[in-house]
Amino acid sequence: MDSEIKGIMGELCRAINDSLKGAPRIMASVERLQGLGYDLALFLEATVILSQDAKPKPRRASMRRAGPGLAISENDRQYLKSLKITLAGEPAKARRPKLGAAKPDET
Repeated sequence: MDSEIKGIMGELCRAINDSLKGAPRIMASVERLQGLGYDLALFLEATVILSQDAKPKPRRASMRRAGPGLAISENDRQYLKSLKITLAGEPAKARRPKLGAAKPDET
């Protein structure tokens, strides 16, 4: 792993650590446990998998704006679509009729 990647991974670890240390709900829970006389050790595990494509992608080319301050990738868009979530400004599919809906009898 080259030094640039190691540096970025170090930044990622520090950012995760800082965000957890500064989270008000986490701090409140830790303080409550300590107030009850408990020592606390919290260990979290994160798995980061890096893979490099044969052709490097442009950094922002695959991202599209989905609203003010929000850019999502095509993978994000596909995941949201799998959850049947559409973004504002994108056409939603028309609802399909329910299968097995009975027609009124013509007698």
